[in-house]
Amino acid sequence: MIRYVVLVIALISPQVNAETNIFEELEWLTKPISDLNAYKAEQLSSYITKQNNYQVEAKSYIYKEQQITFQHQLWKVREKSVCSTYPNNTQEKSKCQVTAKEFFKEVCNHLNNDKNKSNIQNRMQNMYCNAAASFQPKIIQISEAKTPTEIEKARSECNELILVAMGNNDPQVAGRREEACNKYKSLKN
Repeated sequence: MIRYVVLVIALISPQVNAETNIFEELEWLTKPISDLNAYKAEQLSSYITKQNNYQVEAKSYIYKEQQITFQHQLWKVREKSVCSTYPNNTQEKSKCQVTAKEFFKEVCNHLNNDKNKSNIQNRMQNMYCNAAASFQPKIIQISEAKTPTEIEKARSECNELILVAMGNNDPQVAGRREEACNKYKSLKN
């Protein structure tokens, strides 16, 4: 078969002469085929990677006027990435994480109701439903410090003097401890 193709090319190509390597001439014919195969391989690789979610994928959504960001890989939400755009241990991050959990539940419910899902949609449903069930937002509430009550002050003083008396054999320290702890006991009762 190749001999016939070479012969045909040699007959129709005006540039072919006795010194020309026929395989160099065939390059224009075979290059598109190898490019097509490389393209198909790349598309297949991309499809497999997307189907299995091998690479970390970042997501950002606006839900209930709150920006929710997270990453997922292998069809699992990376819990440490949920609302990671907010500073750690802040009320804003806490609020975002609570809203993210609601978002995961809503998307899970929505995908549960869709009966004609593709393979990727099934995997997304599992991912969001698992996140809705397992993600625990950090709830931070900051409020003004309250003034300690009399009993709280007495308990604190008793505890402090107990610690001081442990490393000290001074009878005065032991006496102050007894006095503070008796005051606490009387207020407690």
